[in-house]
Amino acid sequence: MNDGAGFCIHALDAGYGSRRVLSQLSLAPAAPGSMIGLLGPNGAGKSTVLRACARLLPVQGEVRLGSLDLLRCPRDQHLRHVAYLPQVLPQASTLRVLESIAGALRATRPDLRV
Repeated sequence: MNDGAGFCIHALDAGYGSRRVLSQLSLAPAAPGSMIGLLGPNGAGKSTVLRACARLLPVQGEVRLGSLDLLRCPRDQHLRHVAYLPQVLPQASTLRVLESIAGALRATRPDLRV
């Protein structure tokens, strides 16, 4: 499926409870340094794709970053490669986007200087 470079998704299934939102979603390998945009109407599954890649939902299929299987690698390895910032924070917050990202990085990547 992947020659060891870039990012790709293969046969991704995910949803909420018994409601399947994604069924056999695949994304051809994207070269390192590429930018990927998720476009679609409300309810199309854009946020579900991101939540699945962040391992916040039960999921089947493959999400790869180079040779690394992001859905099956150890949690600490996953956190080194994936960050997720939801559209809406669970509680009232006055944080700016940069502050939110810096806080998440401090929590998951103490080796980085932010």
